[in-house]
Amino acid sequence: MKAIHPLLILFVIVFINELQGQNKNNDTIFWDNGNISLLSDLGRIHIVKKKGANITEARIYEIKKEKGVLVYEKDKCLHDISISNIENIQPGYNPLAILLFKEDNTPYIKELYKKTDSYNEPTNFKIAAVKQIITPKARVIPTQQQKSLIDSSSTLQHDVLIDLEGNEWPIKILIVQENILEFKKTSNLDGPIYVKTFTHAEFTKRDNHTIIKIIK
Repeated sequence: MKAIHPLLILFVIVFINELQGQNKNNDTIFWDNGNISLLSDLGRIHIVKKKGANITEARIYEIKKEKGVLVYEKDKCLHDISISNIENIQPGYNPLAILLFKEDNTPYIKELYKKTDSYNEPTNFKIAAVKQIITPKARVIPTQQQKSLIDSSSTLQHDVLIDLEGNEWPIKILIVQENILEFKKTSNLDGPIYVKTFTHAEFTKRDNHTIIKIIK
């Protein structure tokens, strides 16, 4: 019996690790308030369609962003639906949050405020234990510029972005994922969403705001 070549074994291990990493990334869904849910933990949901009858008591099986298709399980069978035909996805009849899709078919969960219904118990998506993907590997020691900024802004109600040139921008952080920051300008919270990419950044968390300094 021929021995298995070590390079073949290494290739299989790398392939499995990459596949598991992709599944993990595809399983993560971010909220608009910074929370995180896992696709595998959403449970039974209702799919509200733009056209046609709604789909109730289903379970999301897979989201194929590139093909614009959502695969769901209902009555022990798999079905698919075009993401463009989905109005939203709800965790129940009285949702406290709904799942929506961006233009690139990326799912995100939006929290509903002041939602009340006297006839049905409130329903919500399960929140994962980890609420933030990116955390500093070591304790961040603020520079003198940051210290003065922190000391003079203890009552700030907005986040602060410090760019490579040292400019300070008041922002509202929406999503921090890997090396991407999505935010809105506090001067125009109803305006567009801005995307900032970075290689390294320092995060300083305060009671009511976060300071992000882009290193490179």
